[in-house]
Amino acid sequence: MKDQSKTKQVLIQELVSLRHRISELERSESERKRVDKQILAAHERLQYLLSSTAVVIYAAKPSGEYGATFISENVARMVGYNPEEFIRDSNFWFDHIHPEDQPIISEEAPKIAALQFPHFYVQLKIEWDRSNRYEQPLTLLLLDLDNFKTFNDTYGHVEGDQVLRRLGQVVKRCLRETDLAYRYGGEEFTILLPMTTSADGAVTAERIRTEFKKEHFFPASDQDVHVTVSIGIAQYKPQEEMKVFVHRVDQLMYQGKKNGKDRVCAE
Repeated sequence: MKDQSKTKQVLIQELVSLRHRISELERSESERKRVDKQILAAHERLQYLLSSTAVVIYAAKPSGEYGATFISENVARMVGYNPEEFIRDSNFWFDHIHPEDQPIISEEAPKIAALQFPHFYVQLKIEWDRSNRYEQPLTLLLLDLDNFKTFNDTYGHVEGDQVLRRLGQVVKRCLRETDLAYRYGGEEFTILLPMTTSADGAVTAERIRTEFKKEHFFPASDQDVHVTVSIGIAQYKPQEEMKVFVHRVDQLMYQGKKNGKDRVCAE
């Protein structure tokens, strides 16, 4: 009888313990659902913010490798490519650099941010919207150093970096406060000229070309070297897609190179 009483007491204790455990699990499940709900709400708020902002938001690898780990959906409206294309292929950015520039980008990858394109395209989108809304002219310049790979191979990257810095200084001197210049690739610069026609932009482009040609470089003690630049220039056409606009200017710049380099090429 005593043993039966003890058995009942043990069972009651186990039952009580089990009920406590069930209550803990129920509280845990309730807490999990509450946290899941908060995460879902935060995710929805984030998605709303990402879709409503005019800029592209992205996450890159800390190592500086090519490629993005995340990029917001509005990149498709801005440059015409889906986020999945940027994330899926780590060479996507690299593949959209002109073949002549790829060797330089590969060599200078640690020094050049992998995601410089979006910074330019963010501002281009702003100016693109402004141009369409207010019917104001917008002109784009694309500059590329002539024979820069040969210069780098001959004198080294330290001297090459000096050329790039000097070109940046010349560009800055020749632009107005409202003009915007970006490092677009290894040896390429883009310049946005808001509220500017192609005719006026050509004057700026020619000023940059002639001023930079005056620069002296001394990569060796007994050498005085001049470096030239080729520039493509075009005015935005109403309702033209941004990537078509940029491609048009890019083709003009390379047409200038084919025509002998050290020149401004416009439509």
